[in-house]
Amino acid sequence: MAGAFLADNWARAAGVALSSWPSPPATLPLSNLLDPQPRVRTRLAGATGVALYVDLGTARPVDCMAVLSTTMRSGAYEWQWSTGGASSWSGKRNIADDTDDEATGALITILPAAVPVRYLTLWLDDPVTATRDIGLLVIGRLWRLRYGHQYGIREGRLILDQRERNPLTGAEFVSPALANPRIATFQVPLASTDRAEHRSLLRTLGAAGETLWIPDLSLSEIERNRRSLWGAIAAPGDEAAITRSNFPLGERGFRLVERL
Repeated sequence: MAGAFLADNWARAAGVALSSWPSPPATLPLSNLLDPQPRVRTRLAGATGVALYVDLGTARPVDCMAVLSTTMRSGAYEWQWSTGGASSWSGKRNIADDTDDEATGALITILPAAVPVRYLTLWLDDPVTATRDIGLLVIGRLWRLRYGHQYGIREGRLILDQRERNPLTGAEFVSPALANPRIATFQVPLASTDRAEHRSLLRTLGAAGETLWIPDLSLSEIERNRRSLWGAIAAPGDEAAITRSNFPLGERGFRLVERL
């Protein structure tokens, strides 16, 4: 199945409130959920569970909800949403059972299709620890590609570790990086219906904004968390353009480096 990019992240201008007590510490405030740097986190503490309340301001099309750079590795989390009426709440429950660090704390929920949403609640229930750190809140609409990426996709990590060598003695001085971000390089065939979405994404994000790249919407939840990337779709100086490869299709190459 084809993948998707997050076309609109409505959480950037949302109002966020919290149900837990005590309040987040001053050094890890709730406003950090909207900070673009994922590792600038907020701390949520609650003996059994914590609820985040989000108001998008008006009803907007939503089919993707995610928390990124979270320390929650067990328990359950549940999204509930409404267009505004007290009797119109819907929900989706998930289990946070990805115990390794390959996903770098990503918990991503995908709906079958976009639905109009204004209010959302995120319930976090972790029986192992009463403290949960979350780096980024993402709520938005996906640009669902008509075709999947081509064969030859490259996925791995950008190694930032340093190994300095003394040219006289040959001794090495190793400096491990705090993190080696994940990368993905791939080609996507774009139909004519994709080009408007691509232009909109470039205009909105440029090289300064980030999007969520999901390589395949049919992946299991754990594999989706492990392979999806939050990063920029263009670098400064890039010619981010579609190549007309044949009559009905265009083609665009992407290189995403995970923002940590």
